Amino acid sequence: MPKNGPKSHIHSREDEALYIIDGQFDVQYGNQKFSTRNGFHLFMKRGIAHSFRNVGNKEGRLLVIFTPAGCEKMYEEMGIPVTDVKAFSRPYTFPNFIKVIQLLRKYGIEPKSPF
Repeated sequence: MPKNGPKSHIHSREDEALYIIDGQFDVQYGNQKFSTRNGFHLFMKRGIAHSFRNVGNKEGRLLVIFTPAGCEKMYEEMGIPVTDVKAFSRPYTFPNFIKVIQLLRKYGIEPKSPF
């Protein structure tokens, strides 16, 4: 979604790899900042704060890989099932931030900046 992305956070259990398929993103990894475009990739080790944000005016596409697996279960718990894709509207927001914070911590992810 344009002008959106996860706030700074730290994974304690998994490394994260990021590949920009389409769009413009600003990425912060530790003390490094990158302005990225299609084809940019970055391996982010666990324990280092990072964030990324779509700075373009259209939707971007990313490939995000977590290793080892397990973190994907957090998204399953956090999400709301969509039974009719045509009825799904954007922008999607999380209605319960307390639940989001609890799930982040359950899966070993510590927010480093306010939501």
